[in-house]
Amino acid sequence: MAAGQGREVAGKTLKNPIVAFVKPIPGSSARGHRFSYLYFLDHRRQYCCYCGAQLNSASRPLPSNVEHLVPRSRRGSNRPENKQPCCVRCNLERANKSYEKWHAELSAQFATTKDPVLRYELEHKLENIAYWNHFVQVSGKRLRRTRTYFR
Repeated sequence: MAAGQGREVAGKTLKNPIVAFVKPIPGSSARGHRFSYLYFLDHRRQYCCYCGAQLNSASRPLPSNVEHLVPRSRRGSNRPENKQPCCVRCNLERANKSYEKWHAELSAQFATTKDPVLRYELEHKLENIAYWNHFVQVSGKRLRRTRTYFR
């Protein structure tokens, strides 16, 4: 690729694409397809999976990360099922905590908060955390690494 030229991915020309892997087409021999991070965001509707904030919009550019539902430090896989778009604030707030611990911390904060706007945001985030916790429990081994690369 020449300097200043972009690469065409999913109908968009990207200058500095960040690569993400998505599921292969069922029945194909491919292990995964490389697509840009913008395609990943388009596919996942461009909202934070926890607080619901819109990511990378023209009117309000909010930086985003790829959130691993089961953190890599807790043997989470790098498969697409384990990845969701997330705002930087929520990603840093969660770090590598379990959903139960993070839910307990936010519940305590919700109980002591009097501000109605903050209470609404916390209530929305607590509902989403409960949803993703259930998703992780149901998905089980699909979200975890099966091989150990370090000895």
